Amino acid sequence: MRFVLVILIWLLIVGGLGLYFSHRDRGQPLRITESPESVAVTETYDLFITPTFDVEADPFALNAKEAMANAFLVQLNGQKIPLDTETFRRGVRVGQASLTNLNQGINEIYVKANPPIAEAHLEHGVRVVLTHEDEPIADQTLWSRGGGVVSGTVTFKLETPEAAHEH
Repeated sequence: MRFVLVILIWLLIVGGLGLYFSHRDRGQPLRITESPESVAVTETYDLFITPTFDVEADPFALNAKEAMANAFLVQLNGQKIPLDTETFRRGVRVGQASLTNLNQGINEIYVKANPPIAEAHLEHGVRVVLTHEDEPIADQTLWSRGGGVVSGTVTFKLETPEAAHEH
């Protein structure tokens, strides 16, 4: 008898919760959000990256080719920027001129770099500078914690002169 009573109470509680969850959002109006269209910027921008360490492949990676390819990863708005990882050395400024995939409004540059295991006791940084006609747009240094992987996002906002005058 107790077993049947436990099953009935369980069905009542679970069934009541299921009924509540299936009907709770029916009174809410549907939210339709439109994503703003991104307008590409036609002007040229230059990206410069300076690590404070020599880049090294991830020693724990399963595939050695992918480990070196991903030793220094730079993405602009989710798309990988092709950079030669062999040129990344301590204090050497590496650049990418005439960037594409920049939009009016908010943009992001994601950087991930593997410092050498032998220097795990040191703090490491990567300086990211975005310029337009030699004027800095974004200038930020991303730091590691306790010698780990340096990774982070540099967020900046671009406005064309026409958009600035509209406000």
